[in-house]
Amino acid sequence: MDLFHELSPAAQKSLLEGPAMPPPSGVVSNFSNPAKPYAPGWVIMIMCSILSTVAVVLRMYSKIVCAKRVAIEDYLAIAAIGLYGALQYFVMSFAIYPGYFVHTWDVRLKAVSGIFFKLTFSSTIYRIITMLLKATILLDLRRIFSPRGQRNAFFWTCEILLWTNVLWTIVITFLSVFGCQPRERLWNPLLPEKCMDIDALNVASGTINLAIDLCIFLLPQRVIWRLKLSKRKKFGVSATFAIAIFACIAAAFRLAYAIPFVSNGDVFYNSAYTYLWVQVEATSGFLITGIPALPKIVKNSPALNKFFSRFRNWSGWSVDRIKTESARGLPSWYKPETRRNPRREPGWSDVETTGNQSVAEMIVGSVRHNGHERYKTGACFYDEGAHGISQAHLRGNDDHGGV
Repeated sequence: MDLFHELSPAAQKSLLEGPAMPPPSGVVSNFSNPAKPYAPGWVIMIMCSILSTVAVVLRMYSKIVCAKRVAIEDYLAIAAIGLYGALQYFVMSFAIYPGYFVHTWDVRLKAVSGIFFKLTFSSTIYRIITMLLKATILLDLRRIFSPRGQRNAFFWTCEILLWTNVLWTIVITFLSVFGCQPRERLWNPLLPEKCMDIDALNVASGTINLAIDLCIFLLPQRVIWRLKLSKRKKFGVSATFAIAIFACIAAAFRLAYAIPFVSNGDVFYNSAYTYLWVQVEATSGFLITGIPALPKIVKNSPALNKFFSRFRNWSGWSVDRIKTESARGLPSWYKPETRRNPRREPGWSDVETTGNQSVAEMIVGSVRHNGHERYKTGACFYDEGAHGISQAHLRGNDDHGGV
């Protein structure tokens, strides 16, 4: 296409009215009615929009109404859902024209720049959304499993992942946006080409994105499975954070379709798969940030409390018992264990047993008081909002009257 502007006006017009890429041998381009109705694509788009919005509403309700405290990660979640609305606009626009799973040779060349504009800007918006969601999740995990004042391995792992995520997104976005001269060449293939290998950048971005998703999925599991809980309850707590596996699956499929996107040239057809998996991955991120707020909302809502009081949850605990245990400063999933000889658990260097408290009661760390270590008992009931196992009730076992 570099020589397009050197052609005569008649030749240019003929080329613009032709297919965006040559069709395969024996195939005739269908410009009049290329798109077939694809209801699942619309269903996925609508459901992902609803679930993502509900997840953020749950999170913010828990933080503003229940905990009455908003942290920086909550503002990141709000920014992410705002950008997600912009992303869904581009997805809907693509679904209308050219439509899901339309081959590139069924689109006229003159329409290509408008479609590429949607793909280019939606890709940039998506990178920023995932950066914000990963930052939100990592800050939540750090708040939960690395109490204030502690700089343990979990804390530094979260920090490394957080800044890798932020810096990599900034670099890849900058290269993608300014990788062509003139910049319009990003979405107008008819201009002379002077670009970086944007397709290779997209594959590299997808690879790093998948790696960070896997780390976020695995990061809390080691800590959870070291808690002194029954296996059944460990499965329950682990499942709260295991929603991240859906983000990993979606990221893997998105990367898998990014490779043929580069190799076979049928850009619009492969973009349909990319858009579908992008929505699933982003929605999984929103659910990770929002679903853990639900227990706190139920606990503080009389109507929901009344409804759930008629049923037992999967572990056999009633809502009334959950409320009682939470008021005592215990996690809703905690089951006391009798130990005659409390001992230090490996991997909990700053948390020991003291008095009648066990390691599971002391997920949040210790503070120094009058020259010796004192330990807090944290109620793990999302008191600081979505995803936040917090220090709802702090109790001291000595004569100093708490901290």
